[in-house]
This record gives sequence, structure tokens and C-alpha cells, in this order.
Amino acid sequence: MSIFKRGRKYWFHFWFNGEHIQRSTKQGNPRIARQIEAAHRVALAKGEVGLTIKPRIPTLEAFVPVVMDEIKTKRAEHPRTPEFYQDAFNRVLRFGPMAKARLDDIKSELLSRFASEQLREVAPATVNRCFSAIRRALYLAYERELINRVPKFEMLDGDRRREFVLTGEMRDNFISGLPDPSRTVAQFLVDTGLRITECCLLTWDRVFLETASPYISIDRGKTKKAKRSIPLTDEATNILKRQMLVSKSNFVFVRFGERVKKTLWYREPVSRHTISSQFSARRDELGLPWDAVLHSTRHTALTDFGAAGTDAFTIRELAGHASVKTSENYVHPVSENMNRAVVRLEAYRKLDAEHRKARQRRVSYPATISTTVEVADSSYSL
Repeated sequence: MSIFKRGRKYWFHFWFNGEHIQRSTKQGNPRIARQIEAAHRVALAKGEVGLTIKPRIPTLEAFVPVVMDEIKTKRAEHPRTPEFYQDAFNRVLRFGPMAKARLDDIKSELLSRFASEQLREVAPATVNRCFSAIRRALYLAYERELINRVPKFEMLDGDRRREFVLTGEMRDNFISGLPDPSRTVAQFLVDTGLRITECCLLTWDRVFLETASPYISIDRGKTKKAKRSIPLTDEATNILKRQMLVSKSNFVFVRFGERVKKTLWYREPVSRHTISSQFSARRDELGLPWDAVLHSTRHTALTDFGAAGTDAFTIRELAGHASVKTSENYVHPVSENMNRAVVRLEAYRKLDAEHRKARQRRVSYPATISTTVEVADSSYSL
């Protein structure tokens, strides 16, 4: 019998099916304590109610497939989410102490060791992605009552933020130097603010050009707010009209080129990876910063919407964001505001183009130039 005294009471401990069982008998008499221990052993062996054993706590390595199955089930419509977590877990599991650790042994000290090891090879942003994956695994384990708590995660400073925006002449020069279909897609992205995946998967049944104000409808995306309608600029409308002459399928933007099988030309949706690769090649050609990536087209569109006077809440609706940190509680946009935002965007860009042409002609303009846009019997100064 394995009993010991702690304070005035006796405790017992023993191993059962690989689990350490330790409890207080709440008795000060050693003979009674031994009897209670024996009764516990018998009850466990019989599987009596009230003396259940928690399932064995798996290692992180053994639990990752469970987590990935959960993610794939819940995020079936978002294939990039499982890719994100799988890539992060692959890096995490290459660190032996973390891979072999039981879930309840993953604590601050082990996380710090992992971070120190990883920072020799990768940037803080990569370590933070790994932390996000580990945290998701531990929260799932907590929900399934495999562990009692989830440790606090201290994300590392030094995350690089992508803030590059294509402006004015740079935007025109950059996009004009892209090969098609990347040139067409990039121009459409800076005029609509779409995510690249939303653009690649856009189908003709979601395009409405015969209405008074042409628009496209996004039926699904990264967040619940991704479902939205986006009014079109004249440039975006013209792009879609040209694509009608090109596409031979229900997809608006289709693939073609030397590296694509001719049987797929103008029928299969354009690949986001192809567009991204050509965009990055153009960035390197022009010597632009590291954060000049394909997603910069979205930053460009939303930045220009803001510069054209669009309120934050309307930008959120146009972008399909889940939330905004400012103006969310007291600004209430309607569809008319969204149409006005597109008109403002066009006026802003035309004015910008006029300024650049004026500078090229060495014509002096006043310090402040105002233009008025007539929308629905109302005027807005830019």
C-alpha cells in the first residue's frame, strides 16, 4: 500500500493504466487510510461511476492531426487556413522538445526555448505564427478537457507590417509593366479592393453591368463580412466588358500563356500564385521595398478610398472586413454612400492625374485645388 501523511491527513498514490492517481483520504488513521486506498483500487478496476480516469494526455505531435482535422472541418470553405496551420505546425514539430512534450507540459519556459531557437533562423513574425498554431491546439485540448488551463502567450515584437501603397505615377508604371493577365487583374484589384482569391474566383453570375450603377457581388470570402456588393468604377466596368470577349467559361479572369496547357486557355480561373509571382518579379525589377506584394493592391484601393473622403465604416463594408477600430459605433453607411465612395475615388484619381500632367508641363497650380462631384442631387468637395 502506498500512503503518506501530509499535515494531519493521509494521502494515497499509485499508478493505474499508466496514470498517476493521488488523492487525500481525509483521514488521520493510517489503517482507515489503507482501507480507503484499497477501495479506490477496486472501484477503478470495476469502472464504477464517480471514479473515472481522465484520458491520457497526448503529446503535441500526436495531437496535431486531431487539430488539423478540426480546422479542415470548420474552415472547409477557406483552404488557405489549413495551409497556414499546417505550415506552422511543420515548423513547430521540427523542434523535438516541443513535439514530444505532453500538452499539459507546454508552458512558458518551453515556449521561450522554442522562440530562442527559432529566432536564429527566422523573423519574429514566423515565430508568432507558430505560437498561434500551438495556442489553437491547446485551446482545443482545453475544450476537450484534456488539460486544465492554457498558458499565456507573449507574442514577439518586431512583426513586419505590410504598408506599401502604389501611388500615382508609380501605380501606372508598375501595372503597365506587368504581363497579361496579371496587368488586367492588378488594375481590377486597385479599382475594387478585392482580395486576390475573390478576384480569381469571380464568376459571371456575380457581375451586374446592366444596372444604373454597375456592381459585382461577392458571395463568400475570408470573413462573414466578405459577402458584399461592390460598385464599379468606369475602369473596372471596362475591364469586365473586355473580359467578356476573352473568357470562354463562367470565370471572369481566366488563364492563358506559354506555361498553361492550351486546352485550359480562357477556360480555367487564373491562378493567384501566377499573379503573385509576376507581381513580385515586377517589384524586384523596379527595386521596390519587400512589402510591395500583390496584397498591396488592396492597400492601394482602400487608401485611395480614404483619401477620397470615404468614411471608415463604408471602407469596412467595401473591403469586407470583420471590424474597424474607429468610427464603427457611430457611422452607419447605406448603399448610396458606397456608390458615392466609388465616384469620389474616380474623381480623386482624375485630379491626381491632372496634377501629374501639370507638373510635367511645368504649369504652376494654386496650392489648393478643389473639385466638386455631383451625386444624387448632392455635392461633395474633394
